[in-house]
Amino acid sequence: AAYQSTDAYYTEDERAAYAWLRDRTSQGGRFWDVTSRLQHSYLLTYSLSEIGLARYDGYYDNGVPLYTRQQLAATDLPTSLRLHHTRWVLVRCGDSSAEDMADRLLARGYRVAYENDGVRVLEDPNVGGYARFYRQAALDLGADEDTALGVLPTFVEHNIALVASGSLPHEGVPANAAFAYLYADAPGEQEPAGQATALATWVTPATLAVLSPAPDAAVSAFVERDGFSSIRLGVSVTSSGLLTIAESWYPNWRVWVNGVEQPILRANGALLGVWLEPGEQRIEFRFHRPWYNIVASIVTILTWLAITLWWTKYLGGRLKGPEPLTVERASDDLQA
Repeated sequence: AAYQSTDAYYTEDERAAYAWLRDRTSQGGRFWDVTSRLQHSYLLTYSLSEIGLARYDGYYDNGVPLYTRQQLAATDLPTSLRLHHTRWVLVRCGDSSAEDMADRLLARGYRVAYENDGVRVLEDPNVGGYARFYRQAALDLGADEDTALGVLPTFVEHNIALVASGSLPHEGVPANAAFAYLYADAPGEQEPAGQATALATWVTPATLAVLSPAPDAAVSAFVERDGFSSIRLGVSVTSSGLLTIAESWYPNWRVWVNGVEQPILRANGALLGVWLEPGEQRIEFRFHRPWYNIVASIVTILTWLAITLWWTKYLGGRLKGPEPLTVERASDDLQA
């Protein structure tokens, strides 16, 4: 709501497409407003006030997290869109790069949901849910993030989540996490501390053929949002595994399962994840402001307080005017 739009920013065709999408916000899913022009990309930030949908990507001032941008650059595009629960993609006619991308999406199962002379809106009919549950997971022990993102579609196609080792707690892998695979850039990587990996299968980019598809794991979940800093879910799972939600991972997120804090994992390159045991689970993700943000806020408050006190004293002195001049006279002056 901070962005106030004007009709001058958009063509009539764009406004018609926004109105069509506005009537479908209840269907959920993210929205990608595609453009290859930097200046146009900036103007598209103002469309946030036009459509009440969460966004997949945008101008760099639009808050796109680092890992999401890396995933967009290194992962198969349909996989990245689906993982981020992106239902709608708007493409402008005449933008050759965007139209080439649209053709690739159409070849992967997207459909044209709305079209006029200036724009097309594509829909992913198989976008899936906001929350996804994986019965099997692989631990990424590789050194190259882009290499892991490059093979991520293969893991996802096999219903296997890929967990970044850099998001693990310092003492090693959570005790209840049982990884089916250990992924490495090359053979001979060191096993993480505190994790029984005797039954895990090592896999590298050259040996992806050893992956066996994991069974589908449908999960029913309800989601409650408290602003942008708290996400509550209730799920019921019949086996242990990894739950991911379509929100970008950041170190200051924390998670509680049935009131007990658990390690929060970076899953599939860029998403929030947590390991679950079978049964009814009440999960809450909470974002805690970094300490340096709190310090910055305190410094800002103190600075404004000092400026206010100084200005009040200075302005008060100006309004009161100068003190009257008192002249002492000697007795000889009075006689004169």
